[in-house]
Amino acid sequence: MKFSSRFRVVAVAFVAALFSLATIFSIEKLYTEPVLNEEHQKRVDDLPLILAITNQNAIIMNDLATLKTTLQQSISAMEHSGVRYIIIEDADGKIIAAVYHSSFKKADIERIHGALKRVAAQKLVGRTEAVVANTTKFSESERSAMEGSAEEKISQAMLIPEGYLPKIEYRKTTMVGEFSEPIIDQAVPITTGAIKFGGLRIGTADELQARIKEIHFITWTTIIMLIVVVGGLGLSFANQIDSKFSRESSEKISEIRSELERRIKQLETEYSRKEEENPVTPSEFLSLLDFARKITGTLDYNEALQIGIHSILQIMGIRDASIFVLDSASNELVGRIGHDENGLVADDEMSQIRVAVGKGDIGAAAEFGTTTTIDTPRPGSAVVSALVSRGRTIGVILVRNKLNGRPFLKKDQTILRIFSGLIANAMETSAIYHHLTNKM
Repeated sequence: MKFSSRFRVVAVAFVAALFSLATIFSIEKLYTEPVLNEEHQKRVDDLPLILAITNQNAIIMNDLATLKTTLQQSISAMEHSGVRYIIIEDADGKIIAAVYHSSFKKADIERIHGALKRVAAQKLVGRTEAVVANTTKFSESERSAMEGSAEEKISQAMLIPEGYLPKIEYRKTTMVGEFSEPIIDQAVPITTGAIKFGGLRIGTADELQARIKEIHFITWTTIIMLIVVVGGLGLSFANQIDSKFSRESSEKISEIRSELERRIKQLETEYSRKEEENPVTPSEFLSLLDFARKITGTLDYNEALQIGIHSILQIMGIRDASIFVLDSASNELVGRIGHDENGLVADDEMSQIRVAVGKGDIGAAAEFGTTTTIDTPRPGSAVVSALVSRGRTIGVILVRNKLNGRPFLKKDQTILRIFSGLIANAMETSAIYHHLTNKM
């Protein structure tokens, strides 16, 4: 397929527009947002030391109100200079005053404290016995952090009470992690001569890193959009080229499917013919012999029915089977035992099933003592066989639903006829035995 000139112009214009928009957006983000100028940077660098010196008396006197006011004024005055929090601690690392950027929520504050604790814990774990020869001055948490695996050491070192941070020993700058933006923590000890009264922390947003991340995000977004556009054009072009191939493939697949369906039907016909030529397989014959041995070994009527229903399910590979017993007084077939997809059917449920002799396929089998295949609702859907003992019909057995989904054939009639003769004799024998035992 050839693209028209208009289509090519539109495609090129669309790609150029996307690239221009991405470029303009990245430039706008880079140059129009507030930038931390040199004056603000100097104020941020000097603020920790200035606050530490000017608030020494308030810290020593534990004047929290004055500290809070001073810090609030400082962070308000530097709202646009990147300052995110100011914290003053005592000599043990306990927070005695703190103010945070107006955008900070409680969860942000907790995450900041947790990040600071983890940085201190990782540094503490990094110590070795070779570097730290004297551990007698270590606190209990510090000594615990020297033992166990690295993660266990960090976990132990982070067991600092709520409201405490790692105490500030010397001036240091640390990256405490990323939230909505990278934050740098600057710590300055508060001292008078050789006496340490505590420390001051100031958290500053790393504007450079934040912008670098934005540029990376915009760049990758632009690349992905270009890939999507080019991919869409390529798919459209490939779809046009392959349309003829797809039609030819569909026609070929249809021919192969038709040939496979024809061959499957042919194989099913051959299989059915072979089954008719071989009514009973050796395994089925051995199963019938095993059933004959079991059924003749019992003189209990109910046990004979139980053995019968389970054996026929296994021998014929079926799911549903029912045995009906003839009630001579009412000339009806009464359900005695049954099995369906849920297992054995309850006795009271079976006893409610009654079929008049001569009515329907089941009644006809009892009237004429025959074995026949039932063709409703589909051909070979079930087989019914009369239970005949000493020339007299005493019941009917019905089997349905082969597990392999195939219809019942003449071979199945033969197997069921043999089976029904064996179970009928067992039922009659157990009934006579029960009658004689009660009479004696």
